[in-house]
Amino acid sequence: MKRPVPLEHHLYTGNSTKTQKEMFLLLDATGNFLTKGYYAAVDAKKERTSKHAQTFGTKNTSQNTTASQDRSVWLALLHFLSQRQQTPVVAFTFSRARCDDNARSLESMDLTTSIEKAEIHSFFQKSLSRLRGGDRQLPQVHPQKYSLWRSLSVFYVLYP
Repeated sequence: MKRPVPLEHHLYTGNSTKTQKEMFLLLDATGNFLTKGYYAAVDAKKERTSKHAQTFGTKNTSQNTTASQDRSVWLALLHFLSQRQQTPVVAFTFSRARCDDNARSLESMDLTTSIEKAEIHSFFQKSLSRLRGGDRQLPQVHPQKYSLWRSLSVFYVLYP
């Protein structure tokens, strides 16, 4: 079976509007791993890291980021993809808490038109009507409505 839209894997290394175009193709639509894209991404990241070290010194070598830094990366990426008309997009976060934090930090972003909002509202109401009474009141259900309105969604997969 052939995909209607070929799946490609990119690595995004941008973290601001200045570096927002740092997106590198790693796996093309035919499934070929592109070492050229991988090494270009590594080089871009190294260059930025060394420039930062030269300017400010190496104070923190940890790869952990703050919520504010994460928000900047997501906003830059989504702005970049919107400009290139490459939305919708699926992004994976492998921590439920971080996934929730990222969704909350993007509450100000709105990627849908009024027509799309009406369609989302209708779809959400139909889906909600299919749930049992108690399930409709679950705390994670209603925040999804507002996230979906802005074209953001959170989906959890729990592994045993």
